[in-house]
Amino acid sequence: MRTLCSVVMLFVSGMVGTLQAQTPTAPMPPGTTPAATPIEEITAEKIESLQAQDVSGLDDATKGKVNELYTQALQELERAKTSATQTSQYAETVKNAAQELQTAKRNLSVPMEAKPTELPTGATLSTMESLLSKKEAELAAAKEERTLLEAEPARRSGRQLEIKNKLLPAAQTQLTEIEQALKTPGGEEAPALIQARRALLLARRKALMAQVQEFEQELLAYEATNEGIPLNRDLTARKVARLTEELTQLREAVNERRTSDINNQLQAAKQRFDQLSAEENGLESLADKNLDLATDRAELAAKMKATSTRLQDTQKEFSDIKSQFERTLEKVDVVGLTNAIGLLLRTQRKNLPPLWEYRQDHRARQPTIREIQLELLELDMLRAELADLEQMSTELRAEIRAGQEEDEPPPSIAEVKELLETQREYLDLLIADYQSYFEDLVELDNTEDQLITLTEEYQAYIDQRVLWIRSSGEIGTEDVSYARQAFGYLTTPEHWATVLRDLIGDFYNNPLIWILIAMAIGVLIYFQRNARRQLKPLGDQASARGCYIFKPTLQALALTSFILLPWPVILAWISWRLTSYPASHDFSRAVGVGLGNVTAIFIIAEGLRQCCRRHGLAISHLGWSPRSLEKLWRALRWLIPAMLFFVFIGETLQAIGNERWNESLGRTAFVITMLILAGSISWLLRPNGSLMQEIYSYRRGSWLERFRYITFGILILIPIALAILACVGYYYTARQLMSRLVATGGVIGVTFLVGGLLMRWVLLRRRQLAYQQAKARIIAAREEAARGGGEGGPPVMENVVIEDKLIDLSAVNAQTQSLLRGIVAFAAILGLWMIWFDMLPALGMLDRWELWYTTVELTEAVTTEENGVELRSISRPTAITMSDLLLSILVAVATYLASANLPGFLEMTLLQRLPFDTGLRYAITTLCRYAIVLIGVVAVASILGMDWSKLQWLVAALGVGLGFGLQEIFANFASGLVLLFERPIRVGDIITVDDTTGIVARIRIRATTIINWDRKELIIPNKELVTGRLLNWTLTDKTNRIVIEVGVSYGADVRRAQALLLEIAANQPEIMKDPAPIATFEGFKDSTLQFILRCYLPELDNRLRVIHELHQTILERFRAEGIEIAFPQMDLHVRSIERPLEIRRPSPPNASENSNGQPHEDLTASQDSSEVPSNPSS
Repeated sequence: MRTLCSVVMLFVSGMVGTLQAQTPTAPMPPGTTPAATPIEEITAEKIESLQAQDVSGLDDATKGKVNELYTQALQELERAKTSATQTSQYAETVKNAAQELQTAKRNLSVPMEAKPTELPTGATLSTMESLLSKKEAELAAAKEERTLLEAEPARRSGRQLEIKNKLLPAAQTQLTEIEQALKTPGGEEAPALIQARRALLLARRKALMAQVQEFEQELLAYEATNEGIPLNRDLTARKVARLTEELTQLREAVNERRTSDINNQLQAAKQRFDQLSAEENGLESLADKNLDLATDRAELAAKMKATSTRLQDTQKEFSDIKSQFERTLEKVDVVGLTNAIGLLLRTQRKNLPPLWEYRQDHRARQPTIREIQLELLELDMLRAELADLEQMSTELRAEIRAGQEEDEPPPSIAEVKELLETQREYLDLLIADYQSYFEDLVELDNTEDQLITLTEEYQAYIDQRVLWIRSSGEIGTEDVSYARQAFGYLTTPEHWATVLRDLIGDFYNNPLIWILIAMAIGVLIYFQRNARRQLKPLGDQASARGCYIFKPTLQALALTSFILLPWPVILAWISWRLTSYPASHDFSRAVGVGLGNVTAIFIIAEGLRQCCRRHGLAISHLGWSPRSLEKLWRALRWLIPAMLFFVFIGETLQAIGNERWNESLGRTAFVITMLILAGSISWLLRPNGSLMQEIYSYRRGSWLERFRYITFGILILIPIALAILACVGYYYTARQLMSRLVATGGVIGVTFLVGGLLMRWVLLRRRQLAYQQAKARIIAAREEAARGGGEGGPPVMENVVIEDKLIDLSAVNAQTQSLLRGIVAFAAILGLWMIWFDMLPALGMLDRWELWYTTVELTEAVTTEENGVELRSISRPTAITMSDLLLSILVAVATYLASANLPGFLEMTLLQRLPFDTGLRYAITTLCRYAIVLIGVVAVASILGMDWSKLQWLVAALGVGLGFGLQEIFANFASGLVLLFERPIRVGDIITVDDTTGIVARIRIRATTIINWDRKELIIPNKELVTGRLLNWTLTDKTNRIVIEVGVSYGADVRRAQALLLEIAANQPEIMKDPAPIATFEGFKDSTLQFILRCYLPELDNRLRVIHELHQTILERFRAEGIEIAFPQMDLHVRSIERPLEIRRPSPPNASENSNGQPHEDLTASQDSSEVPSNPSS
């Protein structure tokens, strides 16, 4: 109908054009611009004739526009021509569709068998290899055709929707617009321009009408050939199979021919060598070299065959996975994420090839490739030496002749040349084989790379979706009957008898290994009681406060492992034999798989239980609480068997493969296991319980204690949530999550154990050092006593036990603890990453949950007619999804943890080993912390779509507002950066601010903390330290001066006093020799002759002690030398007195105090005395 309408429209427009053409027109006056000539049917010739008309009356711009319009009209006509050609091809396809369909059906009814490639008579190896290359190219073309045919239905479906919903309506709309434009008058433009525009419209209308016909004919062609697409695909698949078989046969023929030629060559080389060895004419070395080349080629042939076979297998596997992936994509697009698709994805995920094997082969192949390249270079060099055989033959004959006796006949040049020609031939063949081998290896390498990439992509595609697909329906009443069937199947005695028969059969096949394992298990069981008895003395020895040997802890660890081993070994052994026995029944294999999975869980749980036993590793060696661990030990005794029983049921039913049984009884067992686990967690790990209180006591105030109720709730909700997931149909998802949670628990347990052992080692090492120091002190005391002679020395103890107080882990060196914790935490994070890495693609499904939209500025390359390719900024809306939100939260948490711990880790691991002082290290770690926070904030903002272009105005406005409101805080922040970069003060410096002197403890964003000599913390804003005056005692030089003032009496020997002061300063070890101490006589005071001793200390650490020792030494030496240190004296002048003074002599000591305990003042003076010296005590 649309085609008929188009034809009618074209006919009507043609009639209108004809009527317009028949209308007479008046002749144009000379010298005017030609009017628009009516056009009845637009053609390329007519446009060219119109373009050739005289337009001299127009300006250049109008002329250019007219020519441009005609050029565009010609392009539209070319489009119409192309569409017409395509329409005719589609029509031909419709016409021949029925015949091609019959031909395809007839070809499919005839069986297609591979025909052996006919080789020419006497074909050489190179000819056969050429035929092999052609056959490989033919097979590649057939595979490409098959790929296109497999994708053709999806392409056609999309193309049909595009034509019907987009292309055809758009073309019809444009035709309507063009018809309206043709009816619109030209306006006041130049007639030539109007005529050009009309020509373009008519050409465009013709192109659109041809395009409409093309679209309609294309749809008809699709409908006519849809039935033949699967038939052609089957034919192509048969062709690929036939070519593959023919190629395999041809490869075998090539390999056989190569092997035959190499064997013939090797045989000929051996015969020639034997012949020349018998003749002894000096040519044995050449023959031997030819024999080596032939032998190398024979050895290389075996490697080439193995590589060729591996390459074929890898290519086939790559092709199969690629086609499977493409079919899976089509099914998911058509059906969606249904239960059937989930089962398909799980099955395909299980059947994907193990990538570790390919990666291992890839790494092992690289040295071989390099060796072959080197070998090719050496062979090329040997081949280059054989370029001129004539000259080389003459030289070799001369060398052989020089080494022969005079009576021996020399070899002829012809014989030498013959051997050299053979050697060159062998070299050419060997080089060709090496080159072929090298190409096969490189091709195998590339194919394996492609296979690894494709498998990873396929695996990520499955992992992203499979966890979000229900593996079954919700638990209902219909599952009861299936659960009853599954339970009956598991409890049937005949099935367990089959398991026993399979084990007996495997014993008869492998009796020796059974006997060895039975003996090993017997030894383990026999020594169990002895191992348990040995734990107690080891625990007593390790728990003693004087123990500093790590050996008991290692022995306890070995004994704990020994006690743990018997049951895991038995379970693992039975599992291995049931799954590896060739004649094992299905039920036996399922039981073996169930036991194997149970063994892994049993090792983790039983290992924890054995560590918690009395006098065991955790209590006696690691110092954990006996009361809480004994409770855990008792709980695990019944918890382990109960959980393992239900786990075994679920894992066995999973291995049996009956989906109904697995979704009924298996899922029920899983739910019961989760409920048991949740109840155990609520009983053992409650925040107020003894076990958690013991854990909190190790690090009070940690995040684990602060968020203990949230952590407790999460721990309980995890198994409950998994049980709910299994009940509502996500049983596969719950199983996958639970398996990784079990592995996570194992990693955490091993982390705690290793961390505890490391802390124990550090503690014992510290005790050992303390013991050695105490022993050294005792030895020194003995030597001192021996030198002093007699028995008056200090007593010596023969048996010394260092009874230090119980050292808690917090007392161990903090840096060593932090370093070890960092190493253990890194190992734990690495293990958790390996466990959960496969689950990360599933988070990609969160991208479907769109939260809000944001606009992102992008830069794209745009092609323009004026400037060619130019870069333009465009705005594109982007959705912020749930995965973006979770990722931003993860980045924020990681930023917080990194800013809190990475600077300290950097300080311990790197900065302390560099020649940096404390202040520089502090500045580096602080700046690193700022940088981490800045990077984290930018990353979070970028993830959430908040780029700088959106935030710059907000930041500017906030900057202005905060600049006025918080200008002091910003000034302090800027000053803090100045302090960190310029470093006028550093952490550890001794500074004086105003009247406060102290040590710089911390430099923070807003303020700096100074600890004064009273151990009080003074908070000083950074701005005051930058803009104010401060004294830094240790900025560039820690040298400081001590000034000691000494006053001697007027009767003292000043030269002797000066000499004594210099001698005292020289004998003080901390006083610096350069600059030397100075003692000067400063002047005459009221009661003293003033001396000042000036000396220098290299640092401030011992300043007070040195001043104290100098004062004490000066006092002692001056007293010994009879130099009196003057004291203040006062003379009293009595001007008037009413009665005479009574002078008394000092009384004896007992009478020198009055009744109040105060000394009497005895004054001696005459009545007419005018001066009385003051008492020194007054």
